Amino acid sequence: MRKRVFLIVAGLCCGAVSLAQAQNTSQPLVLDTAGFWRIFHTMKPPVIQTETGVRPVALTGAESQQWGAILSKDTPDPPAGWAEVDFDDSRWLRGTALRACHSPFVARMCLRGYFTVPDPSAAPALALSVDYHGGVIVYLNGKEVKRQHLAAASSGGELLAEPYAEEAYLSEKGELLNLRGNLPFLVKGLSEETLRRYQARTRSLKVVLPSSLLRQGLNVVGVEIVRAPYHPVLEAHQAVHEYKSTDKTVDLSWNTCDIRRIRLTADAPGLKSYAVRPAGYQVWNSDMMASDYDLDFGGAEPMRPIRIVAPAGGVGSGKVVVGSDRPIRGLKASCGELRSTGGSRIPASAVRIRYALPWNQRAEPLTTEQNYETIPYPAHPDLLAALSDTPPEEVPVAVKPLDVPPPGEAEIASAKRYGTQLNIFLRDEGQPAPVFGAVAPVWVTISVPAQTAAGRYAGTLAIEADRTVIAQVPVELTVCGFNPGPPSGFRTWVEMVQSPDTLAVHYGAPMWSDRHFQMIEESFRYIGAVGSRVVTIPLIARTNFGNAETMVRWVKKGDSFDFDFSVLDRYLDICQRHLGRPAFVVFVVWDQCIGAEGSGPRPGGSERASGKQPEVTCVDETGKVENIRLTPYEDPAGREPWARLFARLRERMRQRGLEDAMVLGMLSDLWPSKAQTEALQEISGDLPWAIAAHGSYYDKEKPLHQIARIAYHTHAFGTFFGYGQSAMGWKQKVLHTSFERWGNIPFTPPSRWRSFTEIAITGNVRGVARIGGDFWPCAFKNRSGQTVWMQVWGRYPEADLKQLSLKTALLSPGPSGPVASPRYEAFREGLQESEARIVIEAALSDPELKKKLPSELADLCEKALAERHNAMWRSLSPLQVGPAVNHSLAAWRGVDAGVCGYLWFLGSNWQARTEKLYTLAGEVQKALSP
Repeated sequence: MRKRVFLIVAGLCCGAVSLAQAQNTSQPLVLDTAGFWRIFHTMKPPVIQTETGVRPVALTGAESQQWGAILSKDTPDPPAGWAEVDFDDSRWLRGTALRACHSPFVARMCLRGYFTVPDPSAAPALALSVDYHGGVIVYLNGKEVKRQHLAAASSGGELLAEPYAEEAYLSEKGELLNLRGNLPFLVKGLSEETLRRYQARTRSLKVVLPSSLLRQGLNVVGVEIVRAPYHPVLEAHQAVHEYKSTDKTVDLSWNTCDIRRIRLTADAPGLKSYAVRPAGYQVWNSDMMASDYDLDFGGAEPMRPIRIVAPAGGVGSGKVVVGSDRPIRGLKASCGELRSTGGSRIPASAVRIRYALPWNQRAEPLTTEQNYETIPYPAHPDLLAALSDTPPEEVPVAVKPLDVPPPGEAEIASAKRYGTQLNIFLRDEGQPAPVFGAVAPVWVTISVPAQTAAGRYAGTLAIEADRTVIAQVPVELTVCGFNPGPPSGFRTWVEMVQSPDTLAVHYGAPMWSDRHFQMIEESFRYIGAVGSRVVTIPLIARTNFGNAETMVRWVKKGDSFDFDFSVLDRYLDICQRHLGRPAFVVFVVWDQCIGAEGSGPRPGGSERASGKQPEVTCVDETGKVENIRLTPYEDPAGREPWARLFARLRERMRQRGLEDAMVLGMLSDLWPSKAQTEALQEISGDLPWAIAAHGSYYDKEKPLHQIARIAYHTHAFGTFFGYGQSAMGWKQKVLHTSFERWGNIPFTPPSRWRSFTEIAITGNVRGVARIGGDFWPCAFKNRSGQTVWMQVWGRYPEADLKQLSLKTALLSPGPSGPVASPRYEAFREGLQESEARIVIEAALSDPELKKKLPSELADLCEKALAERHNAMWRSLSPLQVGPAVNHSLAAWRGVDAGVCGYLWFLGSNWQARTEKLYTLAGEVQKALSP
């Protein structure tokens, strides 16, 4: 969708005002909605007002029982003293005010905004205005200034806002006013009365801040918003769920604890504005799990240490962000050794510094789908998602278009139909025009030596720009006693797929050239670091793996063929250097492009297009390389060369110690015909198969026409999740794994990737599979000469497996080859957490092992696992209640990206849960050691 802007009327984020007009505000802005705040959310089940008090809203629909158990638990309130100046809020969500979590589960929202006052005695008068849903309390430097729209505490002791009248929920016709976000202001035909009722949901506070509470230097304005209970009229206007259910649900289409606008103004010049990017360099803290964008900027908040938690023998990352209103030149960062108070040291060689570059083909949604909320930026932000070891010579200023038309009626209709996001950017009356700038996140990743003693380690990150040190940032590393061991020995199964063709296409490198193999090796360094155990070798071309050629070359010798294994041998050498001994080497001999049959057990399957010729890469006497078609497998004349090929392959694999790892591929929902299967079993010497499909067949002896075995299963619909408690799928004796084939997966936030393996191994599977390593989209020209972005398999429509096609990529394109993405680092740390969990669960679930644990340790472990299990699932939830597909609690996997769950997660002190998990896993290892 092309980039658009939706302009805003006063107080409602919904009308027309140009940024040129917005600059002409009569009073200097100090803080603004579009500036950056620290935000904390307390989550509780939404409540409805009754005659006798309040009660929770009943959750209905698919999986509502499991989700109700998860979301019925309250999350903690903010710590005492949260509004004080010196309170450390670096573990809170950081973003513009509208980056807050917009959910009916938000019971309390706290915002902290920093500003500076050189001289309180000469400071201009400051006025704060807040537009909100619910009730509000304002603080200045920890002292309450004013509260508004608050009711008496409920019977449970919770402070609530004054309830809204029935007209806030119904139109003048008595119909449910279920308008979401900004959409109603883009739709014709709404009456003035309907708009008035909608607008009445937004309450406003204006207050002059007492000058007596100002301090010299840093000051903090705190805003606390509390929820109002919903009106019981909602229960009389229920609607049917659109997702996997016929149950009715209340429609909580608006949130009774929400921020709409916030602004701090001065009655005269004299204070520095933090409503836009300041001049010069800024360096600010950024959560390792938070996505960074090129429109982010720093404010007055103090620099805190980069805090990293890692196990001994594992890795951990943290970061800060450098920004400027001018291009950043000569950026460089360095970090020496880290030392503990006890004298232990971690060498500087264990510290890796990287710089995040733009890669916007993997952007994530910034608002919840079908809510039509304002995007919390004034223009389209680009994700900084390629972690390069080499700093760029210059980070340019990212200038974005502003004068673009709002969405048209056709686009609005499309968004309503398909649940897509409308580009309605943050534009508010009086909001200053954005100051564009250069932004460069600096990542610090520490590979902790295995013998490192547990404890706190400290170091310093020095950041230079323009040949000047612009920041000295403390680095605090917590090393925990848990040791996960090498990734090749992890009990959590991982398959990450490498794509030679993606690298060749993106970088313009000739296939199988030295440069090409250098990039392939770089990909496998990352793939091996997460313990991937599967290697894919295409023996036919133009498959769903997007391979233009085959790795074995067919050499024409008169009327026969010989084989050139040089590409295959070099590829396998690289694989074994970085993966060790793979569990499976999948030789791709079949794809739907050469004939397919419905898989038999799946209803509606029928034989079709059987008998097509397999395509292979051929080299003639002159060295010319081209693809040729061979006789179909089913034809007896076509079997002889393939049988010779597999005999040679077996011998080569035997020499590598990999003969028993050989399997055929790839089965999907479509399978080869019986005749093809019989031929391929004869040709290969009865090798088993690998499958990546919707369904699972691991419980059948020879599911492929009762002829062939399936040795490696990965599936989408055979995975069941342990919502309430872990099902300990890592214990499964039969290897089957989860294939997350959902179309939204490439765009899900880092929290989804951190929990990727843990939700699998706490379900009924041993891990995750068919994840793309370097399978990112590449730029191609279509027939009209336009640039289109797609995976390399998109070149071959005949091989498109639709929902089962590989769409993910945890690596990003760097300047000269593949690099990690923030999602890769989240995935890698989440994998370590899965291993820690397995250590604990293995001890708790085995009576003999549990006897070896002190009872206090066992109790702490059980509580810690329950706490993180609840937090993990909450972080995946859309946290919405309503009939729409994307608002179903059960839709977390296939439709909605869990935006609200992610935003809650960022402010939930997730790092403390990780430290607790690693520490307890280390205690368990110690207790069980001989």
